[in-house]
Amino acid sequence: MNTVFILWHVHELKDQEDDAKLIGVYATRQEAKLAQAKAKQLPGFRQHPKGFIIDAYEVGKDHWTEGYVTVYPGTKLRGRRTRHSSGRRVRASVSTRTSAARRR
Repeated sequence: MNTVFILWHVHELKDQEDDAKLIGVYATRQEAKLAQAKAKQLPGFRQHPKGFIIDAYEVGKDHWTEGYVTVYPGTKLRGRRTRHSSGRRVRASVSTRTSAARRR
């Protein structure tokens, strides 16, 4: 099994939406932690240092196994929050700002 480590930064915006940024993909957890330490010094990340998440992903395996819905700004959602593998509650399969893929 080949595993990569994905470094994310997530913080909650004023409208209670999560703003998630993919920082990078690394061969080892240690490389991801080094990248996190560098990113913590940058503007924006410096103001939200607790928003970093490192996830391990198995290469060659599907990690998004369900469909998705597109929700447009102003649409109210009911019961669409889920728990990410990190334990953080995140919006499930929904992006209201971009068409870019969101994590699990």
